[in-house]
Amino acid sequence: MDTKTLIIVALMVALAITLSMAVILWTRRTYPGFGYWVAGLACGGLASVLFLLPRDQFPPWLTIVLANYLLLAKGILFLRGTLIFRGLSPRVRWDIAGSLTYVGLLLWFSYGDPNLNARIVINAVFSVIWMLWLARVLLTRRPPFFGSADRLQAALWLVLTAADFSRALYAGFFAPPLTDFLVGPAYQNQWILLVILTSLLVAVSQVVMNAQRLEFDLLQAREALEEDIRKRERIQVALRRAKARLEATVNALPDLLLRVDRAGRVRECHTADPGRLILPPAEFLGRPVTEILPPEAAGVILAALEEAERKGYHRGGRYSLPSPQGPIWHELSIARLEGPEAAKHEFIILVRDITDRKLAEEQLRISEGRHRLLAENAQDVIWTIEPDGTISYISPAIEKL
Repeated sequence: MDTKTLIIVALMVALAITLSMAVILWTRRTYPGFGYWVAGLACGGLASVLFLLPRDQFPPWLTIVLANYLLLAKGILFLRGTLIFRGLSPRVRWDIAGSLTYVGLLLWFSYGDPNLNARIVINAVFSVIWMLWLARVLLTRRPPFFGSADRLQAALWLVLTAADFSRALYAGFFAPPLTDFLVGPAYQNQWILLVILTSLLVAVSQVVMNAQRLEFDLLQAREALEEDIRKRERIQVALRRAKARLEATVNALPDLLLRVDRAGRVRECHTADPGRLILPPAEFLGRPVTEILPPEAAGVILAALEEAERKGYHRGGRYSLPSPQGPIWHELSIARLEGPEAAKHEFIILVRDITDRKLAEEQLRISEGRHRLLAENAQDVIWTIEPDGTISYISPAIEKL
């Protein structure tokens, strides 16, 4: 098989690989850098087209300089894509410096001093530099999502490096002067066959690398999801325990617990003894206190809510409700609900029955009044002395002494 036929085969293979990779790029999940690989394959296919153009009908800058540079551009784009795929920053200055030097040498050995052997050496040497760089990146800059495909690709680049280096040595020191690339020595055909084979394997390794990274990301996403589920379960367990503790605390309260809005409308009610309520909960939930309680008691609650709205809390408001057994006294403790989930202007009211305390206070007041009356009308002098010796009270009988 002659060189021209091999180049045509290489062109067909390059087109097939490029189209396949482009379809993957457009229709599948790919990572940054994959597009550079597709562009590099396209450069290789375009280079094959330019190599097949009749050189007696087209200028050397097209069939020689541009065609050879596209082969170098393929390596540059592969390296750039691999660096970006690995999350690294490519160095543009090296690409520019290498491209300018390469094109300058090709122009000189195409126009100034035409020499096919020199062009082969230049192409091989520059390709060796970029392929070694690419192999180094693949073998040393391995992220967590690496697999076996990058090592396979590095091995392919090293094989091509050895082949290109041998090709450069032979063309530079042992081969006779060449005049036509398409009728070159037999080793050239072997080199083209090697390029075709490695191009296929490199494309496969690039697809596998993308799939391995996708698999790694899916694994990480699954682990993150599982950890999030475990975290949510722990939070739910903690919330259930906190809710159980809160419910136990509320159930242990002997007092009436209400959630009301600023207008005094009862939104929620809890009591350990529903029999102590003046009305069943179904009859006062959603209604303002002005419709439930006497005006005096409702006024005390509304005034307390106003203070709680300003200060955030209220303590000590008292009111009484009539009952067959006598007035029932209550004391208020109010706190404004805070937090992002709390409704605007809602309050928690703790209503404590202080009837026994009020009765005790009244009985104490009556008892003190009786004793004072006795002391003030007694014929003897009565006084009280504090522990520190201070006289705190002397009865009026002292005036008769």
